[in-house]
Amino acid sequence: MPEGVAVDTVDRFQGSSKEVIVISFVATGRLEGPIFEDHRRVNVALTRAKKALVLVGDRAALTTEDTYRRMVEWADR
Repeated sequence: MPEGVAVDTVDRFQGSSKEVIVISFVATGRLEGPIFEDHRRVNVALTRAKKALVLVGDRAALTTEDTYRRMVEWADR
């Protein structure tokens, strides 16, 4: 892995920040799993990027839930 690159879970980024953060929302069709149920956990990841934030995921799945739909709408701006 290149120097300065960290790959980790959302939970482990708590309390730290990075220049660029890429978040992969691994869900297809429906949002299932504890990461999607606790919005505070996702908030940690979304607020840790200093310069750039890249969101990767299934738009159709993410827009099935209000919080993630608003996130997608924000990212579209």
